[in-house]
Amino acid sequence: MTLTAPESSKVITDLLRQQTPVSFRAGGPSMNPTIPDGAILHILPPPSRPLKRGSIVLYETCGRLTAHRYVRATHGGRRIYIVADAALSGGVWVAADAVLGVAAWTKIGDRRRRLDTALARGRGLLRYALRPLRRGLHRLLLSHRSHA
Repeated sequence: MTLTAPESSKVITDLLRQQTPVSFRAGGPSMNPTIPDGAILHILPPPSRPLKRGSIVLYETCGRLTAHRYVRATHGGRRIYIVADAALSGGVWVAADAVLGVAAWTKIGDRRRRLDTALARGRGLLRYALRPLRRGLHRLLLSHRSHA
């Protein structure tokens, strides 16, 4: 999920740095199925305590705001590894202090779903752990389609 409008990104960044929660419409498929394209995403300022593994964090990269899942940290917690839920491989290391906020909930249509509970974080980490299986299934489906 990426937010590209520079004006919107600046306003969201400024509000979160002032400890003000924000909501905006998510764009892009990278966090499917957790946060579908077009869903409303509610972000809280980062907590004063260490981030919890499995949280969805908002950070800035290349002038754009991106929300992806935090899966692990370096010793000392200065850098965190972040992945997109829909990704079958890859991820990025970012400085922990680059995190602008943490996703609290998403709203899809009239349904609001919490993203900051232990269960939601656990589901996200399980999805990450199952990436090799998902990658294998994806390859199998692709090979089946090319032979059909």
